[in-house]
Amino acid sequence: SENTADKLFYQPKITTHQLKAKYIDQTFAIHIAQPIQRKDGTERFPVIYATDANMNFGALRDISRMLQSSGLAPRYILVGIGYPESQTLQAGVRRARDLSLLPEPPRSTAVESLKKTVSSGSIEGMDLPDIKNIHAGAGDFLDFIRQELIPFVEKNYPVEPDDRAYYGYSAGGRFGWYTL
Repeated sequence: SENTADKLFYQPKITTHQLKAKYIDQTFAIHIAQPIQRKDGTERFPVIYATDANMNFGALRDISRMLQSSGLAPRYILVGIGYPESQTLQAGVRRARDLSLLPEPPRSTAVESLKKTVSSGSIEGMDLPDIKNIHAGAGDFLDFIRQELIPFVEKNYPVEPDDRAYYGYSAGGRFGWYTL
């Protein structure tokens, strides 16, 4: 049986790229949802860049699809910035690095607590990444977005180069304030 929502709203074309960052010793999983568009490829679209793709790209894609299909929002390209790890905890450690602004780690952090739990052997099959600057990586992450990701998207997708926005929640929202 077909999903009623699939009949009412278009299905965006989703592409995922593994993009190796020069500024961070990291490969990012970049998920791109394109809007419905003319076959001749003459249209250009605004772009929304969103962090936390491991946790929320699917929801953002579905919201985008409904808003654009109903005419409540103009058509745009959605770019989700995530991590290639399938384990949410590993991605969470990388997220802490990339969205953090603190010059020094606080005395007790959830990440340090998690590392102690994993190293004690309480969690089998879990390896946490060894990350430098775990609490102050926002500057490098912003350099990656500005100097590597945006040029990659603008080279490979039909975008309006000067029409872009950012979406982030929680630490991602704080990162948005930092970019301003």
